[in-house]
This record gives sequence, C-alpha cells and structure tokens, in this order.
Amino acid sequence: MKFEINRRTLLAGAAASFAMPSILRAAEWPERAVTLAHGFGPGGNSDGIARVAAEGLTAELKQSFVVDPRPGAGGTTASDQIARATPDGYNLIMFTGAHAVAAAIYAKLPYNTVDDFTFVSLIAGGTPFTIATYPDHPVNNPRDLIEQAKKASRPFTYASSGIGTTLHLAMELLASQAGIKLQHVPYKQNSQSMVDLLSKRLDFVINGPASVFPQIQSKEIKAIAVTSPKRYADLPDVPAIAEVLPGYDVTSYYGVAGPKGLPANIVSKIQGVMTDIVKQDTSISRIKGLGSTAMASTSQAFHDLVKADVDKWTKVVKDANIERI
Repeated sequence: MKFEINRRTLLAGAAASFAMPSILRAAEWPERAVTLAHGFGPGGNSDGIARVAAEGLTAELKQSFVVDPRPGAGGTTASDQIARATPDGYNLIMFTGAHAVAAAIYAKLPYNTVDDFTFVSLIAGGTPFTIATYPDHPVNNPRDLIEQAKKASRPFTYASSGIGTTLHLAMELLASQAGIKLQHVPYKQNSQSMVDLLSKRLDFVINGPASVFPQIQSKEIKAIAVTSPKRYADLPDVPAIAEVLPGYDVTSYYGVAGPKGLPANIVSKIQGVMTDIVKQDTSISRIKGLGSTAMASTSQAFHDLVKADVDKWTKVVKDANIERI
C-alpha cells in the first residue's frame, strides 16, 4: 500500500512537471510574432478591420501581430488551416459573418463551424447591408418592393457579389419572409453590377453601405432599404426592412477566433485588448470608414452569434432550394 501511494505521488509529480512548461508558456504569451489570418484578399473590409485589431494587439502586448490574407473557397481555406493549428495562441483568425454562411452553403466542410474553434471577441459588427436601385425605379422603400414584387409579371432582379454570399442569402431571407420571388444575378465585380443597374438591366443591388454610399450621396442611385433591425445612422431616411417584416435582421460582424482549446488566459488577454480598441477614437473612426461599427463581446456571446447564424442560414438555403456547393 505504501509503495502504491508513493508510485501515484511520483506519477502525479511527473505529470505536473510535463504540464508546467505549457502552462508557463500560455501565461507568458505572446513570446513571438502572432499570425492573424482572414479568408479574403488584401485591401478589403476584412483586411482593414483585421489590421485595426492587429495594430491594437501589437501595441498592447508588445509583440507583432501580422495580418495574413488567405483567400479561397469563400473563406473556408483559412478556416480549415486555423482549425488544424496548435491552440497555443500563435495562429488566430478574423472571422466575418461569412464563416456561418459557409456552413449553410457548403455541402461538406473539413471542420465543424462552431465546435472546432474558440470564439474570442468581436471587434466590429451591427452594420447592415443596403439595397439600392436607379433613381426613377418605382420602388422607393421595403413596402413598395414587397407589394410590387407580388404584382409584377416577372421577378425583380438583384445583384450580389456571388452565389452563397451573405448578400445573396440576405435577399433570399427577404423573399422567404415576404412571400415573394426575386431573381439573383451574381457578379464578380461591384463596378459591373453598378453599370448594369444604372443601365436599368437590373432592379436592385445589395452591398455594404460603404460600397454604395458615394453613389447615394451623388444621387446616382437611391437607397430603398437597410437590412438591420433599425435604421442605419448614416442613412437615417432609409427604412429598415424590419419596419415591414418584424424580426428581419442581417448585419455584418468581425471577430477574433482561434483553434478549439485556446487557453483561457490567452482568450482573456485578447478580449481585454479588444475592449480597449473599440473605445479608441481612431479605431472607431477607421472601423466606421470600413462600413462597420466598433464593438467588443464576450467569448460566449460571439460563439452564440455564430451558432444562431448557422441555424438561420441553413434554413434560408433549404427554403430557397439553393444548391449547396
């Protein structure tokens, strides 16, 4: 019995000694440069907001946070790489709402969209998409759109940046809730969809407010609706779809995440910096300029947001009979 107790004590001590270095490393994180990936190309909104986060983390934690664009397969290439990474805090990712959309639109993914990640904190969100049309289009607001779509001899057409994007599914959600039909026309370039809209070959475009704001200000196009639950502060005269369809809500968000099992103290450190960043005037201004609103969150709130979005978009894809990729 005495030998058994001593053997157990020795084994416990050995286990503790092996665990101690990893515990200490997590406590001292970061000791070297950290990669902050995202699934889109350089120069876009995701890249810009990732750089706001990276610069804030670099300044506060005294180590370099390097933004690493990894475009491909709607952001899923980067997500897969992070899901497979060691959860030591040196490989992080900036997720957008597209992370949840991918779970709905792809028939099979090499990772679990919710369970294979540690959702740390939002840095931006709450910003709607804007539906716009040419100036003399008979539709002027969401109520017009729904009423006239029900009477039209053909479905209204709308442009988005591609099949299975959040923009595409936002319009399909509108069609589903309103009981109308809309015809999707995907475009690779926003500039070409704008040309076709102004030539009246399209009825509507849907995009982030920053992408269409210059044309709205110059009155080249008119905004008829925003997709947030309430009106957007920068477009106060434009009705929210939710004013006609209560409960309708599609807004963009951006947040920092890592692989499943990211140590709690690393999560806490990042959350603390995110909370500070979103209070800084410079960060608020930069994020607003990228068409979003600065905001932080708890890990659980970010997790729950993604999970709810996966459920919502999966239903939209099924109800609209959109073929999964």
